[in-house]
Amino acid sequence: MESVSLDKIIDSLVQDLGEGLVATDVWIDGKLESQIKLRGRKSPPGAIALFDDVTKKVDKALKGADYPGLGHYYIINLPGNHLAVVLLSGSFRQYLLIDLSKTTMGILFSVALPNLIGALAKAKIKETKQSRGTSGFWNLLSSWSMGGHIDNGE
Repeated sequence: MESVSLDKIIDSLVQDLGEGLVATDVWIDGKLESQIKLRGRKSPPGAIALFDDVTKKVDKALKGADYPGLGHYYIINLPGNHLAVVLLSGSFRQYLLIDLSKTTMGILFSVALPNLIGALAKAKIKETKQSRGTSGFWNLLSSWSMGGHIDNGE
């Protein structure tokens, strides 16, 4: 994805959540390298490594207890009125660090996340028109925008 498109998407997320959006990162499972950074707001050190590890451990624990594993996202309630929301599909991951004293769960789940998913889906359409193939990242976006889950045989 072009950085200009990604910047616009992040700007929209900031508009929806305002100061409630503390940080966000997108990474590929196991690679632990940020694909984006929220400009002007520093991500907590080690956040990607932490959430990558937690995601794997929770998914493994659920499967070990005869649950199907993690779905599209999970939420961790943190001290200080904060939430960590981790979205996942295939090998892609994104986390949002949210300050609930500056936004609400209602805004997060009824406005910000649907707008984020819609913006990413539009970027996918634009990008797809410019290129022949689709990547795993676009499969991730499609699953988010359609509310489905892509099983990559993992």
